[in-house]
Formats: sequence, C-alpha cells, structure tokens
Amino acid sequence: MPLAHPGSVTKLLAVTVAPVGLQVSLLGAPRVTRDGEPVSFDTRKATALLAHLALADRSRSRESLCELLWPGRDPGSARGALRRTLSTLRRAVGEEWIETTGDAIGLRPGVELDVRRFRELTSDGATREDLLAGLELFSGEPLEGFFLRDSPEFDQWQSAEQDALGRELASALERLVVLLREHGRYAEAIPHARRWLAVDPLHEPAHRALIGLYAWSGDRAAALTQYRDCVRTLSRELGVAPLEETHQLYARVSEGTLAPPRRQKPVAGPSPASRPPSPPAELPLVGREAELSSLLGGYRAIVADGQLAVIEGEAGIGKTRLAAELARLAEDSSAAVLGARCHDDESELPYGAVVELLSQAFARAAASGWPQAVSSQRLADASLLLSDLAGLREGLPVPVEPGAANAPARLLDALAAVLDAACRGDAAGVLLVDDVHAADDATLDFLTYLARRLRGRPLLLVVSWRSEAVPAGHRLRRLASDLARDGAATVVRPGRLDEGQVAQLVRSVHPGPGDSELERRIHLESEGLPLFVAEYLAALPPPGEPMPAEVRNLLDARLGGVGGVARQLLGTAAVIGRSFDLDTVREASGRSDEEAVRALEELVE
Repeated sequence: MPLAHPGSVTKLLAVTVAPVGLQVSLLGAPRVTRDGEPVSFDTRKATALLAHLALADRSRSRESLCELLWPGRDPGSARGALRRTLSTLRRAVGEEWIETTGDAIGLRPGVELDVRRFRELTSDGATREDLLAGLELFSGEPLEGFFLRDSPEFDQWQSAEQDALGRELASALERLVVLLREHGRYAEAIPHARRWLAVDPLHEPAHRALIGLYAWSGDRAAALTQYRDCVRTLSRELGVAPLEETHQLYARVSEGTLAPPRRQKPVAGPSPASRPPSPPAELPLVGREAELSSLLGGYRAIVADGQLAVIEGEAGIGKTRLAAELARLAEDSSAAVLGARCHDDESELPYGAVVELLSQAFARAAASGWPQAVSSQRLADASLLLSDLAGLREGLPVPVEPGAANAPARLLDALAAVLDAACRGDAAGVLLVDDVHAADDATLDFLTYLARRLRGRPLLLVVSWRSEAVPAGHRLRRLASDLARDGAATVVRPGRLDEGQVAQLVRSVHPGPGDSELERRIHLESEGLPLFVAEYLAALPPPGEPMPAEVRNLLDARLGGVGGVARQLLGTAAVIGRSFDLDTVREASGRSDEEAVRALEELVE
C-alpha cells in the first residue's frame, strides 16, 4: 500500500491550506477537486494519467506514458491516444496545472496531494498528534476500486505503489503504537495495533505488540487468544511456528510474569507515595526447596549416563519457573542448556519443539564447534528438519529418503546425536522441554526415544507437564515410571503454597512490617496457587474486590470451552460457597441428576 519513494517528499512543495487550487486524493477511491468543486473525467485513462503524474517526482516522457497506459499499440496510435487523454485532463483540471516541456509531461508545483501530506505528518520524529492526523488521511487502499482493463503495466505500477504505501502505513502505525505504549496508554494503542496487523497479518512483531497491549490492559484472555490467532495464521499461511520471542512472550503472559514496559514520563494517577509498589518482574522462588534439591541431585549425579527429570503439576503451580531455576543453576556450572516449549495450538505441527531446539543448537555451532562431533550422515539426516544444519559442513551426503522403511529410526537417531553434541561441555548438558502435554506426536516420539537412550550421554532431559492433561497410562507416565524404576529418572510434583510461603512472597513485594490481614487474604483468594499469588501481587485489589481482572481473565480463558449448563452450575456453586454437596447444587440450579453429574464431570476435567 505505500506510494512513491519517501525521498520524493523533499522535492514537492508544501500544500496550500486554503480550499482553492487542485486537490488530488489517492488514499482510498481517487477523488479530485478544483477550487473546492468535484472534478470528473470522461475516461479512466485520464484518471490513471493524473494519478501517475501526481505520484511521480519528475516529468515523464510521452514514450514511457504510452508504454504504461497503451502497451502493445503501435507508437503512432498510442501517441494519438495520449494527446486525446491529455486534452481531457486539461479541460477537467485546468490548463494551468499541466506542464509540457518538449517531449515531457508533468504537473506544475502546488498540487495538493493527500499522499504527500500523509508523508509529511508521519515523517521521522512525528508527534502523537501528527501521526494520528496522518493516519486519518489514510482512509482506504490507495486508488481503491480503480483499475484499467487493458494495461497490465499500469496494474503492476499501481500494485507496487500500493505495496510501498502499505509499508509506510505499517511503519507509521508501529511508531504510534510504540509511542502510546511507552507512555502507558495501552488501551488507546490497541485499535492502532489491530490496524497495523491488518496491513500484514503475517507480521509477527504486530502480533506481539497486540498480545502485550492486551496483557498490560488487563485482558489476559484476549492476549492468549491473539497468540493462538498468530499460531494459526502462521501455520496456515506459511507452515511455520512463531519465533521463540513470541513463544516467550506467550509464556510470560500465561504465567503472569510479563512486566510492563518502562514509561517515558509519568501518567496521571495516584502519586508515587500513595500507589502500592509493583511486584518485581520475577518473584523469588518460594516453597520449592525440596523439589529443586531433588532435581539438582539427579543432575549432579550425572557422570557418563544421562537422566530424565520430570516436573508435573496442575496449571499455574510453577512448573516453568522451577525448570527455569534448574536451568539457570546448570548454566552457572558452565552447562550448555537448550530449551523449548510445546503449545496447545501447535499440536498439528510435527517436531515443533524439536525444531526449536535445533535452531538454538545451530545458533551456537560456530562458538562451540559441536558439528565436528557429529557424523556427516547424521548431520545430513537432521537437516531434514532444519535445513540450516546442511550448511555447517561441506560435502554432506544425501539425507535419508523420508519414505524409506528405516527413515523414522534414522531421523530420531540423527536428532539425538545432534542435540547431544550441542549440549556437550565441561558440565553435563541440559535439554529442557516445557509443557510436553501439548506436544505433537512426533515430538513425543523423539522425547521417548532420547529418554530411553541416555546411557553414554551426559545429559539431563527435563520435561514438564500438566497433571490433568496426562491421564493414567499415558506414554509419558509409562516412560517416567520405567526410568524411575531403573534409577534413571527423578519426578517432582510441586504442591500449592501454604500461608507462610504466601506471606514470604507478599513480603518480597511489600518489605517492612508484615500485613497479616493482606497475607491471609491473598492466601485465601489464591488458594496457594503460585500463578494466582503473582497476579494478586501484580494488581492488588481494594477491599470488596477480591479478584484482580487478570485472574478473572485467566479463569475465563480456562472456562472458554465449558458448556452453558456447566457454567450455570459453577455459578450456583460459587454462590453456595467454597464447598458444596451434589444435592444442594443440583437443587439450587434446578438441574436433573444426570445434568448435574454431567456438568460437574465437565468442570472437573
């Protein structure tokens, strides 16, 4: 959608403010006014000629105009058509606005052009007010609805101008979104971020900007929905997963640890003295000493043979945080750490998390030299998932044919060899895969394969999963059980925080004399779930408003797929209190035994 080159702005004169002269509007359907009165043309070629001359930064030769508007015609016929069209244009806009010098045709200085004004208002260093004014001019697709039936050359020129203006529009929207975000005006920035994304739905930075704005505005459900839309769009249109930066943003939103950006200047509101302090970007790890010690014990016991470490628990219990702390301590011991996360919306993307691990391995190849420890054939086979690996060594053999009978086993062997080599170092390496309950089948195949072949590999394979999403008999549970029985796995199940542990977190945000009432209240409302504790500390509600918007939004997202009867039953149970029996909630909701049982089963799931 952007038009001529930005540099052409300096060659155009400033527009006149008074509603006189010639005004040409090309942002949206083309419109022309002369001295305030609408101008119409007898032919579409006259409109095309005016648009082309208005956007050009110089006069155009008659030959180039003929090739643009009448391609394929003999020169005499094309020049005759140009003379007639130019005459039509002169009669409509006025002789004084058309300049012909020898063989060249152009517009005289002074034509008011909305594209030029848009560029002036959205130039580098533009203020918020200027950006808003410039974006208001951009009312639609440049030359919207206009086309020529017999000139593919004009169509190509028009398409190129629209693409260029689209990039300029996206740039202006991005700068406005950043400006508003830096000043804490998140809700105001959201519609502009949506418009930015509409210009290019495949632009991940726009997706990330919108995810962050939703989260900082307190609408976590919308932020998570936007992430899922990003995943679906990239998968459908490009067949790829989002970048690691987008995954990390999703993780911070999901865990409630996304800190707001630094503001450029204070925003009107309570004085610093009256406003409660914000929680740190990452709360201290509390109540996980035993679990962390157990995981570290398994890691430090690794000499030649690797180990599996499993962290399982309910949603929001702090699995990711515990795994991150383990990885940090391993890195402090000079260990190489590779980490990836599985996502519910990527279950149809084979090897999603494995490709992420390979990308990290590739990024450190030059510094560590690990490719030299992998055979050429294995490196070639692994390049089937990440083509960049093929460039790490010259003269690689042909990878295994995907349809060959031994292809699956060879691919898994190659992936294990590459990731093992990438994690080798002075200390045992760490391979971390978070939320494996959401992994695709191919990733599960690889994790199972590697976990059962850790002998001779000084590697800690760390996986985490949500307990309620991995039922009894699941292959992950069988894997953990088998390896634990052989002494090759450590399984930890962190529980909810008690009142004393919640009080520790409260005091980390509110140092000084403890507020026992606040501590009890947060423990009561969060029920010791670390994610909810973090949310309460991030948005401490006043008395009478026990649940922060972030927690409500998270619960809404969790209950998004619950049916109407189940929601009604849940609402009735909430009125009854923290505990209730089946008969009471059934009678109060007016549902039958069968409906009540079915709804409760749905809610428990």
